[in-house]
Amino acid sequence: MNLLKIKTFYKSFLGFILFFIFIKVSLANDLCSSPWKIGIYDNPPFQTSINEKESGLDIDIITEVAKKLDCEVLLIKIPWSRQFYEAKTGRLDIIMGAGKRNDREEYLYYLTPYKNLPSVVVFMNNSKSPKAFTLSNLKNMNITIGALIGAVFSEEYEHLIKDPLFSSKIELSSKTELIINKLRLGRIDGAFFTGILEVKKLMPKEYNNNELIIYPISSIDYGYFAYSKKTFDLLKAKKIDKVIQDLNSDGTLKKLMKKYFNQNEIKSISVAN
Repeated sequence: MNLLKIKTFYKSFLGFILFFIFIKVSLANDLCSSPWKIGIYDNPPFQTSINEKESGLDIDIITEVAKKLDCEVLLIKIPWSRQFYEAKTGRLDIIMGAGKRNDREEYLYYLTPYKNLPSVVVFMNNSKSPKAFTLSNLKNMNITIGALIGAVFSEEYEHLIKDPLFSSKIELSSKTELIINKLRLGRIDGAFFTGILEVKKLMPKEYNNNELIIYPISSIDYGYFAYSKKTFDLLKAKKIDKVIQDLNSDGTLKKLMKKYFNQNEIKSISVAN
């Protein structure tokens, strides 16, 4: 009788283990039935591709997340201005570092932010540079500001860009490098950047030699991994997001940041647990 009970117990236990494995594999396959298609553009130190080698904080994070979920990542070089359209149609699955905007929430899930990068406007430090700057006053200023096509630097910017007088002060370019060259040559008066760290990375000489005047245009502008609603339902998006939360709470996120930033920079861009 005891032997029969033992056999029955082991059969039940084995059945439970097999069922658990089946459920885990099924969920993983459902979440990772194909590689996640993720756009990448030149935005160091968060994401960049040099000689077909991708690197940056955003890439390190999503690679770590994919590894923990037994998923694969397919990085696709695509301009920032196109990424939201591609995610809206389902040709991209995830956007890295996306700012939350009302219109984007129609086709993207935004869950937990992982970085805070208030946008800035940059001027060369000379007699022509303004002594103060706010977005709302730009339309009354006799200056031109360079900006990346498709970029939205804050909710206020998103609202003001619809004003023809405000938008007439903005000169759009397809690449950040073009904007920087125009600024250095004096063809534009200033330039918008997604954060002070981007300025430090892309204009190191001017930044380190105090040749720039930098004004923040917002105090908070969180960056998210945004998930296409064409690819993921909310439950699947939450499974991915939970791993990102865990990376933040267990200190992994800060360890990844140390590859690219000093302690003060990490403190400035970190989002509290």
